Amino acid sequence: MVEDPSAKRTPSTGKRLLRHLPGLFFREEIRSYLRGGGVLDAYPEIARRKIMPRDIERRVLSAFEGKPICRKTSCGVAYAHGTVEYNGHFGIRGICNVCPADQVARCAGSDRTPSAEAVLELARTVSLDPGRIDIDERRIEVEGSTEQQRYFIEHSLNYQVHDRRHPHLPNRHGRAEIGWS
Repeated sequence: MVEDPSAKRTPSTGKRLLRHLPGLFFREEIRSYLRGGGVLDAYPEIARRKIMPRDIERRVLSAFEGKPICRKTSCGVAYAHGTVEYNGHFGIRGICNVCPADQVARCAGSDRTPSAEAVLELARTVSLDPGRIDIDERRIEVEGSTEQQRYFIEHSLNYQVHDRRHPHLPNRHGRAEIGWS
């Protein structure tokens, strides 16, 4: 395993320090909570995905250049524990370009496109139509699914699962349209 020389460790635990670029899940519950505290709406609409506008992401990446940083929570958790990321984000190449080198190597070493048999068995388990599933080197694409159905397959296979109704656009995986259009 390659160790990232820029990874600092806390004096008390020896665990690696990491900056995380998470974004905000701006759901109705968060909006209501903020409004209750007198905070004006930062965004005009509720987003299905996390909000991290392009200009803010650029500023954060610039401020932490040369330091370990991850775009996804699961990537940061995996890095802190020295394990493979559990949501299969490695297949979405535009995410990993800021991750520490040793984490990218760890994830690359375990990245495998799942077999059609494994995917179809899990799809049947969660009652998805197996005739509406495509598998490629980036992700499994399903149709008419819930988050829970996708997460079950995703976590079982450590491979991304997307629904056709909610396409993941290049360089915007998991990000709301707000601030990118």
